[in-house]
Amino acid sequence: MFSCEGQKAQRNNARTHTETGSQRAAISTRRSAKYFLHLLSVFCLAVLLSAGTALPQSANGLISGKVEDPQGSSVPGARVIATNQLTTVMQTTQTNESGYFVFPELLPGTYTLSVEKDGFEKLEKTGFVLLTADRLSAGTLALKLGATTTLVTVAAQNTPVQTTSSEQSSIISGTEMIDDCSELVV
Repeated sequence: MFSCEGQKAQRNNARTHTETGSQRAAISTRRSAKYFLHLLSVFCLAVLLSAGTALPQSANGLISGKVEDPQGSSVPGARVIATNQLTTVMQTTQTNESGYFVFPELLPGTYTLSVEKDGFEKLEKTGFVLLTADRLSAGTLALKLGATTTLVTVAAQNTPVQTTSSEQSSIISGTEMIDDCSELVV
C-alpha cells in the first residue's frame, strides 16, 4: 500500500528526473525575467518619486510691493506694470484691496515698475535687478495726487552684491506673505 505522501514524492522524483536541460533553462529564464521586472519597477518608482521633488524648481523670480497714497493709505486697484528693460516684455497686474501686488513669474533681468491710478500721477521706478529664483521687494511705492499724464520717475537703489556666499535672502513681513499667498490662490 502506498500513502498519498509517498505517491506525491514519487511523482516529484519522476518529474525531476525527466526534466531536460532546456526545461531547466526556461524555468531559470522565467525567474530571471520576473526578478528583472521587479527591479525595473522599483527603479521606475524611485525615478518618479525623485522627479516630483525636482519639478517645482524654477529659474523665474518674483517682485512684490505695496502702493500707497501720500497719506500712507493703501491704493487698491492700481495698475502695476513690470517691464524687462532688455527685452521690453511687459507683465501687468493690479493691487489687491490692501494695496499689495506681486509678479510671481518674472524671468531674470532688470525691470522697471510703472504704477497708474486715476487721480494720481503715474509713477515709474527703474533698476530692479532680478536674479535667478530671486524674491525682490519693491517696497512701498507712494503715488502723488495729480493727473495721470504727469510722470514721476524714481531710480531704485541697487542692493550690494554678496560675493562671499551664493546665499540669497530677503525679509518679507507677515502681511506681505499672507497677501502674496492670497494672490497666488486666486
